[in-house]
Amino acid sequence: MNQSFTGSRTKDRDDDDRHHNAWFEFRRIVRGTVYLWGSSGLTEDLNFGRSPILQIHNDLFGEQIAVSTQKANGTTDSVGTLQPGECLSIAVDKLSGIFATCTLESPVLCRLR
Repeated sequence: MNQSFTGSRTKDRDDDDRHHNAWFEFRRIVRGTVYLWGSSGLTEDLNFGRSPILQIHNDLFGEQIAVSTQKANGTTDSVGTLQPGECLSIAVDKLSGIFATCTLESPVLCRLR
């Protein structure tokens, strides 16, 4: 039997599991106010069957950042501040955005799953 076809169903299932548990990673420079996820232009809060998790890691050599969430109706809720080197995980559900504010400038690593 051709080896490339054996176990293909298991391979597909493994690939699905790997992507389901994969983290999407991106970096932002927070200068003023920057959206880490979402947008101020969304007109509806987004709902997910399984809430994605956004991990926010403020760079060790960065500055303090303030993190807030936003609803589509414009209301915002302050989550708090992250000092350099600190991180936070937020469930992304029933929101239109998550943003950070910094008076100076701070590199931030975000991971979404």
